[in-house]
Amino acid sequence: MAKNKSIMKDSNQVKEKGISGEIKKIHDKKGGKGDEKQQCDSGNESTSATPSNEHGEECINGCENEKLVQVKISLPNNTSFEATLSTKEPSLELFQVISEREDCCYRTCYQLIAKGIRLDTFTELEKLVNLEDGDVIEFVQTDYSTREAREHVRRMCDVLSINDISTYVLNKNGASFNYMGNMKTNVEPNSKEGRSLVTPNDYILPGVKDINYSYLIPDMTKKQIKAFNYVGISPFNPPTPQRKLKGDVLYIFVETLEGKSYNITCSYKGWFVNSTSGYKFNSEQSPQHPSIFHELPDLLMTISLGFKKLWPKALKARSDMHVFEKLEATFPSFNWVVPPFESTQDYFRSEDETQVQKTGFEDLFPGGLRDWNEELCNGKDMPKKDFRERLDKDRLFYKSYSDFVKVAVKGAMAIIDGNVPSLNMSDDFKTQMFLYNSIFFSLGYDSKDHYAIFGGNDAAHTISNNDLKGAKAFHAIDKDGLYNLGLCLVDYKGYRVVCQSIVPGILERGQDDDVNYGSVDFGKTVYCDEAFKKPLEEIAKDMNSMPHTVVTVNSNGEEVKTKVFTSIETKGLISKDGRNYVLDLFKTFPPDANYIEGAKVTELCQKNGFPKYCKHKIPCLRPEFIEAFINSKTEKFFSLLGSSIKENEILKNSKIEFASILEKLCQGEELENEEQTAEGKKIFKELLKKIGSYSDTSIDIRFNNDCYYPGLKFGEEDDIESHKDLLADACEYLAFKIIPNFVQELLDTNPTTTPLDGYALNYNMHAKGINMRYLGYIAMLTEAIDKERFTYDLIVSEILARTIKHIFRNYATELPRPYTGNAIVHFLNCLFGNVDFDSKKSTKSKKGKKRSNSNDNNDSQGWKELTTSDVWKSIAEDSKKSFDYSIIYKNFDDLCKHTSIKKSVVLRRFAKMVGLQFVAKTIKLDGKKLPFNEDDLYNMVPVIKHLDPHAKDAYQYQRMGEKLVIEGRIEEAQSYITESLQYMNYVYSGLHLDMSASLKIIAKLDYITGNPTSAYINLQKSMTITERVRGLDYLFLIHDYITLSLYAFASKDVGASLQYLYRSRYLTNVIFGDEHPILSTIDGSLSIILYFNFDYDNSSKFFESYMDIIEKNKLKKNSGEKKEIFQIDIKTALICRLAASSYAIRGFFREAIKIEKIVYQIYLSLFGKEHYKVLESGQILKDYTEKAVNLQRKLNDAHGNNVDIKLGDIISHDIGEVTHEKIIGFLNIVNGVYFITQDEINTLAVSE
Repeated sequence: MAKNKSIMKDSNQVKEKGISGEIKKIHDKKGGKGDEKQQCDSGNESTSATPSNEHGEECINGCENEKLVQVKISLPNNTSFEATLSTKEPSLELFQVISEREDCCYRTCYQLIAKGIRLDTFTELEKLVNLEDGDVIEFVQTDYSTREAREHVRRMCDVLSINDISTYVLNKNGASFNYMGNMKTNVEPNSKEGRSLVTPNDYILPGVKDINYSYLIPDMTKKQIKAFNYVGISPFNPPTPQRKLKGDVLYIFVETLEGKSYNITCSYKGWFVNSTSGYKFNSEQSPQHPSIFHELPDLLMTISLGFKKLWPKALKARSDMHVFEKLEATFPSFNWVVPPFESTQDYFRSEDETQVQKTGFEDLFPGGLRDWNEELCNGKDMPKKDFRERLDKDRLFYKSYSDFVKVAVKGAMAIIDGNVPSLNMSDDFKTQMFLYNSIFFSLGYDSKDHYAIFGGNDAAHTISNNDLKGAKAFHAIDKDGLYNLGLCLVDYKGYRVVCQSIVPGILERGQDDDVNYGSVDFGKTVYCDEAFKKPLEEIAKDMNSMPHTVVTVNSNGEEVKTKVFTSIETKGLISKDGRNYVLDLFKTFPPDANYIEGAKVTELCQKNGFPKYCKHKIPCLRPEFIEAFINSKTEKFFSLLGSSIKENEILKNSKIEFASILEKLCQGEELENEEQTAEGKKIFKELLKKIGSYSDTSIDIRFNNDCYYPGLKFGEEDDIESHKDLLADACEYLAFKIIPNFVQELLDTNPTTTPLDGYALNYNMHAKGINMRYLGYIAMLTEAIDKERFTYDLIVSEILARTIKHIFRNYATELPRPYTGNAIVHFLNCLFGNVDFDSKKSTKSKKGKKRSNSNDNNDSQGWKELTTSDVWKSIAEDSKKSFDYSIIYKNFDDLCKHTSIKKSVVLRRFAKMVGLQFVAKTIKLDGKKLPFNEDDLYNMVPVIKHLDPHAKDAYQYQRMGEKLVIEGRIEEAQSYITESLQYMNYVYSGLHLDMSASLKIIAKLDYITGNPTSAYINLQKSMTITERVRGLDYLFLIHDYITLSLYAFASKDVGASLQYLYRSRYLTNVIFGDEHPILSTIDGSLSIILYFNFDYDNSSKFFESYMDIIEKNKLKKNSGEKKEIFQIDIKTALICRLAASSYAIRGFFREAIKIEKIVYQIYLSLFGKEHYKVLESGQILKDYTEKAVNLQRKLNDAHGNNVDIKLGDIISHDIGEVTHEKIIGFLNIVNGVYFITQDEINTLAVSE
């Protein structure tokens, strides 16, 4: 039985094609355009990642048609395969396809020759050779160099480590865990293996208290392949000059599984065993092994039977993996729980981890460092006139930036671990600066009181975050002639590390040196060079930033007026490379007056306690809110304009239609006569002023980002009070319109689709433009409506997790390195357990050994004095300061008594926030003993914040496809989405969440168009990407697994369908607990499928859980009356009907009758007593009653006559008979999938 057969369907094509072939296969299935490509795509062909020529009208007018040729690749093992190439593409894709083949994945030293010309990896094919259909490209083995020899050994080791747990735990080569690819599917449910898979384990069943996190990670222990004991570079390197002249390149040492040791030489021509013995070096070829092999594995198979047996298995295992399981995740991804593994000898791992200067790009760029600033600027400078140019531009920038982030993360970790020397070593560590691989690093602290006026260290931490938001905004606008730094933030071991590319010459400048735009001395001097005026003026309009004049005093005591278009804190710099850079973008968006002390707020805000306290003086509004506020102003303007026109004596009698008057006024056109025109323009101008428009001819809402800048003097032409009034109006709209609506949505939305965890809450708040500092305000609003709702617990748990993060950040940075692990475990015990001064002395490790204090330095052991009381006192203080919401409890147990918040939920959220990694095991958080010991904490990993550059045009195609789905134009939508996926593959060249989203939409379209098998496969692929990019417990995977279960069942893979539901239920317990309403969908579906699988006992258990969840989630109104969140609907009726049947089948007619009565009441309330469903339910109740009476009579007779009877002989077999098609119908309804016929659509249209 193969692993995950459905996802591995057409594996031969996948092996040959790689990721682009996978996507083209989808394209062809959807009837994608481009006949030439379809004709060339046979089952064993490779396909370039080149986008289709059918890019739409815009691209057709700007792109040349691409030439596609079908060629043959001749391999050295007397095999060949065909490939379809685009001559406008470099041959990189072809090299990638070859590297994915089972017989070539370990080959590294070769060239591809076409018509006698060597193919260059990065040069377009048409610039090298004129390829035609039928041409042969030869795979030619070449001579080794030292670099290539090392790369060959590394590649062989990588192939063998494909299922090595350490590879995934350490995120080696972008590897990350994938649960989907390790699930067994297409297993016969009635087989021995099938029964073990479809029967729910104890950790799945309702009522589980302690979560076993080991089930979060796939079990890969049986898949690991160890083909040798050790392979590494020999200490006899480098070859002596004499040996170099004889062709020696590199020496390696190998210990086989049989325990034999060999010294092997790599020469120009290949690999051979030399005559070295022990410590005596002899480079001559061993007479016992006279052969030379071009590939190292071929040599090892001749000297080790174990390697000869296991190497083909490793190749097969790698080949069997889906391409999405092997591709590198473009940004680092870490799970918060990992399986333990034993450390083994690994030469390359030790080399990579101990040589901090290595980044992994040395082999691609030998002898030099990458200039990240130049790479990123070159990507920005690429032309973008037509579709193809924009794709190339996005591709280059994405590749450069993702590489930049990887190197930055490694550098940040090395800095905090003390492995990189600083540029100013005499200063305090928190103010030190570092240089690593052409990246500049600083820590998120107030260096030399530079941000003292904004709030010191608290401000410095926020400034880095706001700077990244500003960088995202500038990147999205992509203004020609303006450049910003490559930037990412790394939070590691409590420190915020700011990583920036280096502008040429900037390190030679002082922090207070003059700039060409903005101010470096907090407004004392302000600059605005001509080079920045026009581009920043245009950007200011896009960002709704109000130009304003700042008055400063020069050295002669004279006032100088300078007009700026952004905040004065935005710095403009003309660099040595001639480019204009904008830096320090932390005040890109307007300030939030609701959190600025002394700010001007509306009367309504003032009555409700605004402005509130904030730790720093730079709270900013979010761009999503700015957009929403401007939309509200626009609606208000047109509403006022319409009523003003209708009430105006001059305009209301106009012969021009009302809609035309509006249109003409907006376009500045003349009306019926001069009087009407003058009156219309007057009204138009007055209303623009009334809504606060910056322009008097069009709606242009802008904000002064400096209106609350301390000590800044503005010019007389700026009406600062009106600027503050507009900002106060916006902040009132946020606090009393946006946020109350958001809270109401949380409470009124179908509970199965409400946020599952703090990340989802964060995402939803940001999508509405709400900052996280409003969490306390949201909690108070929610508490006033219904404190017992799960939504309230979610909000409070997020406040708690963020508060703990603040406390931990200060705690972790003060820890001595030798005690970091012990101190963190102690902090966790103080948080989740109950630690006082006496109990903490007796804390033991897992092995039961007491901690030794004999050699401890008391000054470095201050962390031991922390108690539970201290932690919860800090929580109370910080929650009030940060969120204006007090969490005042003695300990976590006290909190749990008064709320439904679960410790496991807070632990997971907190761990992901600060980068804690735990060993995957059961953590008993509710026991009497302290929950954690030193062995439970595995590692601390970085938490990364970075730009998220998209394939812009591909993303637009995806959005267009989604719009067409809503409009019901399914075929067109399929074409657009498939094209978007093709372009995303071209740009990202790896795994990205956008690709997962496109595959998910394609799967949905497959299902609704009657192709469940294709939907099943495509959703598996989507989820594989999601798990690898976002982690195994990414919250949206719960919904995906539920949907995948539906697709699997429709594809008649009942066993897999149950496994997916079990997984979704487990993830729900891990993420939220066992009370989230989404469990109703999961348990309802499980009840139905288990019933179909004749597992009536477990079906009943999940039905009972379904009913319990419904009962728990009832909304209390102010009157105390209960309102059902779950409507009495068909879904509940269907589940109850099957549950009643499952009880009746087993002879429990009393329970069956009780449940069927619920069905009867639901149908009666929905349809009335004459409806056939009501009559049918009444008849079933009557039948159950009769059968119950007959059963009791037969049992009595049997008992009286002392006769043994079988229940199956008494109960008729017609009870509860269902077909596969009927169950699919039930599951569709439970999952909210409804198929509407054209006749029903027509009926609805007529009724409207």
